[in-house]
Amino acid sequence: MNKIYTLLSVLLISSCQLLSLEPDFVTPETTYKTEDDVLAALTGTYNALMGRYNRLYNGPYYTHMSVSDEFYFTSYQPAQDIRIYSFDASDTEVQKMWAGLYQCISRANYLIHHVAKSGLDSEKVMAYVGEAKFLRAYSYFLLVTQFGSVPMPLEPTFSPDSRYFLPQSSIREIYAQIEKDMKEAEAVVLDITDLPTNERISVTGVQAILARVYMSMAGQPLMETARYKDAVEYCEKVISSEKHDLNPDYKQIFINQIKNISEPKECIWEIAAHGNNLSGEVQAGQLGIVNGISCVSEEVGYSSGSIRTPIKLWNSFMGENDTRRDWCIASYYYKQKEGTLDVEKIDWPDTKIWERYPGKWRREYEEGVKAKSFNSTNFPVMRYSDVLLMKAEAMNAIRKGPNYEAYLLVNQVRKRALGKDAAGYELPGELDYQQFLDAIKKERMVELCFEGIRKTDLLRWGDLIDNVREMGKGLKEYFPNNSYYLVGENISERNLFFPIPTAEYSMNKNIKQNNGW
Repeated sequence: MNKIYTLLSVLLISSCQLLSLEPDFVTPETTYKTEDDVLAALTGTYNALMGRYNRLYNGPYYTHMSVSDEFYFTSYQPAQDIRIYSFDASDTEVQKMWAGLYQCISRANYLIHHVAKSGLDSEKVMAYVGEAKFLRAYSYFLLVTQFGSVPMPLEPTFSPDSRYFLPQSSIREIYAQIEKDMKEAEAVVLDITDLPTNERISVTGVQAILARVYMSMAGQPLMETARYKDAVEYCEKVISSEKHDLNPDYKQIFINQIKNISEPKECIWEIAAHGNNLSGEVQAGQLGIVNGISCVSEEVGYSSGSIRTPIKLWNSFMGENDTRRDWCIASYYYKQKEGTLDVEKIDWPDTKIWERYPGKWRREYEEGVKAKSFNSTNFPVMRYSDVLLMKAEAMNAIRKGPNYEAYLLVNQVRKRALGKDAAGYELPGELDYQQFLDAIKKERMVELCFEGIRKTDLLRWGDLIDNVREMGKGLKEYFPNNSYYLVGENISERNLFFPIPTAEYSMNKNIKQNNGW
């Protein structure tokens, strides 16, 4: 889906560099003269998050860069593969993720710098600058949660040599800048009703993401628990705006995304995918391809089927009446007919749970010409249900136990999940602090599975290592003749952060490598 991101397809470049601080896609002599020039530069900044070579929201960020306890891989190299937590600082995917995020930051820095010198100061241009500040902050949020302390350039760097001397900023310093940028963005970006698409960040989009930032700050490693109050405040801003609501039909959220139907009520911010790469464009995504129902038919919709779901996810739903369960975890698979590329749909037997595939984005719903490995399905970074669950969790943390409102917030999400047969959706009453938190953890797992947030949640709760090890034990017991369990045996304390990429670490003598790498 794409409404604004076709503007700058000619400006995209490969992210073969690492910490990219030199001018990478525009020059001030030929741009920043009109509002349209600034919008074009802003479009290029957004594009960095989906670009094919940046290994972010075009597939890797929410798959093999986000391995936790909600899915596991059945295709990997046993000796060394990031998908089973067996890799080092030279891993290509780690390097490309690092490069992609710094490309987005670099583009934002150039836009902010050159607009300030251009004399352009209309309300529209200031909104564009606010969006650029948000994108810079969001990129740093992904960097700080995944890498910890990193260099934090906030200005364009006109001398390539200086890229080798940027020191790391502390985690606390990075979060302070993220908060500053996002609050400045909140003051100037447009309302969701004034934007042509939820592919651009809105006021409520900034507020929702900032709430997520505060939730991370309140958890590990900073443990700034006072930030729970900030999270409540910013969730409430989104809720009280009355700009957003839950789609009454859970599965329709994702069908709409597949069919390129914009739904800003539930989906507060999406990262745009465009085309299917058949025409040479590099802005397509892979939702439902890497993490879809295994299928060899390109007519139905190809998926490698390399990701499957653990029984813990299945058991975390509210049983067979939970409409999310058989949508998120497909109840069928495609079997290839002998001697052909045709397939038939086969229902899984009740005993086969570990074998099932994610079904959230089903390629059978795609329209038009289908490509084997790419599609135009947007990535949902923030949904309204996430806001409700964050506020409930933060209120529980502040009070050391849930209040009536916290129950109402969670029960809204659960009631939608049961559809017309809504009996039994309410959480048990009189839960204590830990019981309510455990319920929230489970609810976030099932509601937001495969949306790239589970690993971040587990990191802030301090649960990542134990949960992945638990999944590994289950895999070893269920698949004794396979090596899927290695994901649980390989993970260790060093995996709380990715390593600083070898190429960057070897060039920048002011960088310290993360512990264990």
